[in-house]
This record gives sequence, structure tokens and C-alpha cells, in this order.
Amino acid sequence: MKTSWIPILATLLLGTSMSAAADPAHLVKDINTGLDPFDPSSGTGSLGYTPVGGRVVFFGFLREGDPDLNQLRCGLWVTDGTAGGTERLADPCGDVLNFNDSKLRMLATTGAVAFFADFQGRLWRTDGTAAGTFPLRGIEVGGEPFDPPVIGPDGRTLFFSGCNPLSGCEPWRSDGTIAGTRRLRDVQPGAASSFPNGFTVDGDRVLFAAGAGLWSTDGTSAGTVRLVQTSGGVRKPVPEGGLIYFISSTRTDDVWVFDPASRTARKLKSFPTDFFRVGAVLREAAGRVLIEQYDSEQGRLSLWEAVGQRIRPIGPPFTFHSGLDAFFAVGGRVVFPANGGLSVLDAGSTRPRPIAGGCPGGCPTVDGGAPGTRALFAGRLFFAGHDAQHGVELWSSDGTAAGTRLVEDLCPGACDGKPSKLRVIGDHLVFLDAAGGFWSSDGTGPGTLRLAPSLVPAEPLPVDAAGLGDGRVVFSGVDATDGRQPWVSDRTPGGTHPIAVLGGTLAASSQPSFLFPFGARVLFTACDGTTQAVWTSDGSEAGTFPLPGTDQPCDPASAFPGFQPAGGLVFFIWKGRLWRTDATPGGTLPLLDLAGNADSDQGAAAGDKLLFPFPPPAFPPSNDGWTWEFWTSDGTLQGTREAFQLRLGGSPASFTSAGGEVLFIAASPQAPYPPEIWASDGTAAGTHVILSGSGLLLDAVRLGGRTYFLAAARSVGPELWSTDGTAAGTAPVLPAIDGPRPRNPFSLVVFQNALYFYAEMGDPSHPTRGLWRSDGTAAGTVLVKALDLPRYDEAGHVLPPLLTPVGDQLFFRADDGVHGPELWKTDGTAAGTVLVRDVNPGPQGSRLADLTTAGGRLYFGATDGEHGYELWQSDGTAAGTTLVQDIQPGLASSNPDQLVGADGILYFTANDGEHGREPWALPLPR
Repeated sequence: MKTSWIPILATLLLGTSMSAAADPAHLVKDINTGLDPFDPSSGTGSLGYTPVGGRVVFFGFLREGDPDLNQLRCGLWVTDGTAGGTERLADPCGDVLNFNDSKLRMLATTGAVAFFADFQGRLWRTDGTAAGTFPLRGIEVGGEPFDPPVIGPDGRTLFFSGCNPLSGCEPWRSDGTIAGTRRLRDVQPGAASSFPNGFTVDGDRVLFAAGAGLWSTDGTSAGTVRLVQTSGGVRKPVPEGGLIYFISSTRTDDVWVFDPASRTARKLKSFPTDFFRVGAVLREAAGRVLIEQYDSEQGRLSLWEAVGQRIRPIGPPFTFHSGLDAFFAVGGRVVFPANGGLSVLDAGSTRPRPIAGGCPGGCPTVDGGAPGTRALFAGRLFFAGHDAQHGVELWSSDGTAAGTRLVEDLCPGACDGKPSKLRVIGDHLVFLDAAGGFWSSDGTGPGTLRLAPSLVPAEPLPVDAAGLGDGRVVFSGVDATDGRQPWVSDRTPGGTHPIAVLGGTLAASSQPSFLFPFGARVLFTACDGTTQAVWTSDGSEAGTFPLPGTDQPCDPASAFPGFQPAGGLVFFIWKGRLWRTDATPGGTLPLLDLAGNADSDQGAAAGDKLLFPFPPPAFPPSNDGWTWEFWTSDGTLQGTREAFQLRLGGSPASFTSAGGEVLFIAASPQAPYPPEIWASDGTAAGTHVILSGSGLLLDAVRLGGRTYFLAAARSVGPELWSTDGTAAGTAPVLPAIDGPRPRNPFSLVVFQNALYFYAEMGDPSHPTRGLWRSDGTAAGTVLVKALDLPRYDEAGHVLPPLLTPVGDQLFFRADDGVHGPELWKTDGTAAGTVLVRDVNPGPQGSRLADLTTAGGRLYFGATDGEHGYELWQSDGTAAGTTLVQDIQPGLASSNPDQLVGADGILYFTANDGEHGREPWALPLPR
């Protein structure tokens, strides 16, 4: 539970902004009590703990709503190991809803400065302070996580593959300043890319591969030179003994050597590559350059060695499953897993010897195909080994049989400890066990301690840890209350504990969904942990209850009721039946068993009755469609009956009420089965086609006795249409096909006796978007203002404007390229189309969503950068656009969602961090 003074203090601080409401928002009812167990499959991957200036920086993710909807707020954080010393430095994810967290990663640290990539892969730096955390020239870091940038020989300059649209991906450098972040050389001139990779420090220079060449740089443009040009792509170089070895790939993998003294290059050997053979891979260990070639068909690896200007074989092929951490230098020897155990290549030897006997207590077997189960520490190789007495446990070796021994039986008895993710941090080895427990070892049995057990059964998460300057270590711990959080340890079990809780607890949520206003109440679905039902609420705990007979096992996949109002009742489909309710227990009853043959989103009000389709029991092959029954209901058993039948070529859809009629779309039963828009008053005589050839029916609204909608029935694509309910009275608002016109209109609403919508214009390949107004005529359809919309992903797909009329103001979401996605309004003129307030100052945007009218005001969800994503309100002025309530105090978010107004109350769902996502209510000022 949160400390009790935090909500009180937040209320005092926000008193001014909350004064517009009669009372603060309150939790209506904690429908699903208790806690949900932590699910590692919904985690956020590595937090990237990185030491900087005696502290640790990391990416922290705050839970916001449903993890399945990717509702996570990320930030760059810093900690000194205390709650008070843990703070958020920056937002590297911005306003994109579905950010690519594979690009969000730590790159390298100098100790004083850490470099990282944001959600778009752009380079940032941080020194552990907010002022010292900023992006570096907007350049994107190329390459993959397994081919990272490197810190150069000066200990402060990052060398990396930098990408931008003008010069492609080329070699770059950065000293952590904007001026010192620059391209080294345009290897492939123009927008083409050389794709530099394999950055490797060699003395006072950095080697790298780019294009079909081997390059060297001293960090200056003039000092960035090509050493060797080959005919194939070059891979990461390996410097050793004054020579540089590398592989150039064409149809074969060719091993080359470059002699810097003579500036000559020589191809030493070609290795074939085909479906079974992986070609050649260079490795370096104990001052030796090894070349491995893996044969997947045989499951065997051949080993070679580059010695000066020649290549020699190393022993016979052996059984080996390749891993990135395969060869280790131990006491001047090369130790590696082979043939199910450890093998040793002594100095000068060309024949490996197995460690198969003479180990104290017996020699272990070793799995060669498990990277992360081995690490060099304190001059020894630590690894996961197996013997019959102990199972898979922690072993170490100095490269001799006598020096190969069990370190600690992590799980005594018949179970396996299975140490994994071994990493060296400072003067200790850290790793995970089979249950996800976090261990630290000084290399001895007594000094091998489990610091934090996993409190949930799960596969081990990757070790994600870094050392503080005082010897303590920061890592990711997991418990059943707060999920994955940053922990700190002084390397004793008693000195190991969480640092701070980022986000709320794992409190169980009832996932209230589909909030639907009805009179003074609201309808919704919810799950109490066992039973799912249709609930109703008047905003009080006593007045919040499930409707009788609607209980069923919790199943979110089948929980869409499709609430439809008609004749003073609400109809919905639940448990395979059509229901009606007046939001009281006595007024709720099932009307018709649908036998699984109707969808809950099919149907709409025709006058005071519900019109809905009933599909045929089967769909045998047919050239002239199938017969659909159309039913109506007045909310009584007797008044629920078939009204007429239609022969259709496919399922009717997009049922929309307009002017006492229902519009819907369905395929014609006649080949080639064109889509048709129908209008119906609920009777056979009053049901007819009004438009043929339209594959689209959206946003039907009423204005001046006519119905306007969006449809695509002509070669110009979607456009604005109007109808009087007859085919003859149905026509496009802009009849001429040629000439400028709003393209692909969407989000049609009525405001001040006119139609408003968003549409594209300009070059179709690079369209601009803007707000349009129409009086229903071609001449009266004009652009109000060109104004772009926010993007919701990296592909450039846009978010809808959320046009929302409130009195004499039309609010919407837009992005002018300066303030980011923020709240705008219009009075219908270009001059009156203005930014209301830059809620989150700067270009990052406030994540504005869920614009809703209630009580004569606008309510919405947003973040100002100082609080999480919370409930806001606006009267159309900057001063009157304020935070209503910080429901989950601090940077964490309550993530208000599904806002609806009903008779003086704003209903919504939120997560206060203590109760999970549950229904909330805000009494509105009278």
C-alpha cells in the first residue's frame, strides 16, 4: 500500500485544478480484489543497468493499464541505491504508442558518460543528471545488439555505425557532445550505406569493416583510411601479434591477414559455405587466433588456427554446438566445451586434450550449446557442469583436471541448480538459478550466496545488473506484489532489498470494459476473478452490482456485448442470447436464444425498436447468395420476432441508426457480388438499397433532415455522401470527380449546424492533412486549416483527431510539428483554429486521448511530463485546461480510459496502483 500522506499531499497541491468538480473522483468498487501473479512473458526485457559516475542508470517502465495493449510508460532513470536517490532523467520513448523496444538499448559507458539508443534507435548520452541527458544530433545507431559500438582507445569516444536518410549507414564517432558527434567518412557516397560493423580497438586506433573493405580510424576524418579492399563483405577484424585477421565473404568465407608494417594483405584460406556448413568464424583466446567451421549436418566443428601468414588445423573435428562465449583463456591455455566435456588447448599445442579424469570428486559433463552458462572470473572458468551426484550445478576450472571442481550445489538433492546468465560485476560473479533466484559468488563455496529468491515460478529472466561505486550491485528483482523492479544488494542476503517501486502493484483488475451511459447509470462488463457479468452502476459502491443471470466464466475473448439503445431500453448479446435491460435487476431478461448465430455488433435502433440480422443456419455453395432473417424487438418476448427476409451475398455489417432508419452494408447476391448500402425502417416495405458499389460505410450523422456518411462507391475512393433515405436522393456531396477535393475523409461529426471531418490533400505519395467543414454542398465544402495528426507507429500511421463538440467549441487532437500531439479547438474559422494548451511543453506531446463531453466541459487523458497519464479537463482556455486529479501520484499513471458522461457523473476506468483497473466516477459540477 502507498504511504497515506501521498494522496493527501497530491490533493492539496492540486486543489485549484480540481475545484471545477463537485467532489474528487473516487473508486466506485474494487470488483476484483487481491493480486495478480507476475507474468514474465509480459515483461519489458532488459532494463540496461549501466554504471555512470558512481551511480547506475537504467530504463524504467511504468505499468499503465492493460499490458496486452502495450500501455507502458518508459523513462531513463538513475539510482544511487536509495529510494530518495532514484529519479527519472528523460523520456526516451516519446509519444509513440507502440514503440520498438528492441531499439531501446544501452550501448556503452565510459564510466562518466553512458551512451544509449532511444525507441527509434537515435543516439543519446547521459552523465546521470537531467541536464546532462540529451540526444546527439538525431543520428540513428545501426547494427545489432550482438555487434555493439565500442569505446575507443582514449576511453571517452564512442565509435559506431550511424544512419541518416542523406548518407545512409556510415562510420561515426561521438565524445558525448553534439559538436563532437560526427561522421568519420562517407564510405559509400550519397544515400547508399557501407554498413560499418565489427568496431575493434587495436592499440591507438579502431578497426572496423565497411562495404567490401577493412578500415582503420584515429577518430578524425583524415585519419579514417581503408587498409584493404576485397571483392566481398568484410566481417569483424581480429588483431593479434601485430597482424590483423579478417574474413571476406563471397561464395566462400576467405580468411585474410593484413600486415600494417608492409601494408600488404594476403588471402590465407577459403572455407566453403553451403546449406550445412556455416563457413568460418574468427575467435581469439590466449593470444591465439582460432577459426571454427561448423557442420550442422554432422553436428561437428572443425578448428583451425591462424599463425602469422599461415593456417594450420587444430586436432580432429569434435562434437560442439556453437556458442558466442565458447573459447576462454585460462592460465595461458584455451579452454572450451567439446564432446560433452571441457577440452584444453595448451600453449603451442595443436591437439586439444579432454578433461575427462582426475578431477576431485569426478569430472563433469558440459553442455556446449548454452551461451551464458560460462564466464571467466578470478583467473578461472566458471560454468554449468553436470555429474550424477549433484545434477547441473556451478563448477570452475583452471584448465587442469586437478583444478576442476564443484563450487557449490545450488539446489541440493535431486533438483538442478542450473546456473545461467553468468556475469562478472566488480569483484564478484553474479548469475541466476533454475528458479530465477539471483546469486553472487566470490569464487568459493562459502562465498556463493543466493541474494534474492524468485517469488514466482518462472523461467529465469536475463541477468540485468550493474555495480555502484561502493561495491553494491543493482539488479532486477521480482516479487508477487510489485513485479519486476530495481533492487540493490551489498552482496549479503540481509542487505538485499527493493530500491523503489516504479508504477503500481500487481493488484488484480476486473478489467471493466465497454462502459455505456444509460440515464443516470452506466453499464459495463467486468470479471471479479471468477465470474464475468454485465454490471450497472450509479457511481456508488452500493449501487454497483452485476445484472442477474448474466454471470459466466471469465473469458475476455467473448466479452463484447455490443450495447444498443432503442425505445428507452438497452439491448445486448450475452451468453449466446439477446438481452434487454433498463439497468435494474427486474428489468433485465433474455429475449432470444441466438444459438451462436449473431454478432453483438450487428444491429441498431430503427425508431423505437432494435433491428438486427439473423444469419442462415448454414452456407452451402450458392451462386445467388443466402437468405438472412431480419428481426425487430421492442424489448418484450412477444415483440421480438422476424420482420422480413433479404437475399444477400455476404454478412451485413456497419449497422448505424440515422433519422429513425438503420443504414447497413451487405454484398449483393448477384455476381460479381458488389457491396450495397441499404436503408431500413424495420419493415419489409421500408427496406431498400440506396447505393450500389460501396465497400465502405462510416460515420453516419444527421444534419438538416438528411443523413451524411462516408462511402467509397466511385473511382475517387472514400468521400462524403448524403441521403434522404431513398436511392434517388443519395448522392456525393462533391459530384465532380476531377479537380481538387478532400481525399480519404474520416472522423465525420456535426458541429454548429455544419459537418466537420479530417481529410488528405496535396501529393498522394506525401499527403498533408487538414480540418474541413461542409454545409452539405460542394461549394460549401472548404478547408478550415491544414494541420497534421500525430503518428502512432514508426511507419507513419496517424491517430484519429477525436473531433469532439462541446458547446460552441470543437476540440480535437493535432500535431503542428512544434508542440507535438496536443489539444486544439476551432470555432469553424482558420483564425479560430488554435492550440488550447501545450500540456506537455515541447515536441514530445501529452499523449492526449479519450476526448469526452460531460457536464458542458471537455475531459480527456493526458500527461504533462511531471505527472503520469491522468484525467484532465478543459473549458477551451489555457488556464482552464487543468489536471483533474493525480489518481496514481507521481510519475506513475492511472491511465484513465473509456470516459463516458451520464447525468452529472463522469465514469471511467483507472488503476490507482493499489486496486488494479476498476470503475471510477467523478461527480460533475452542477
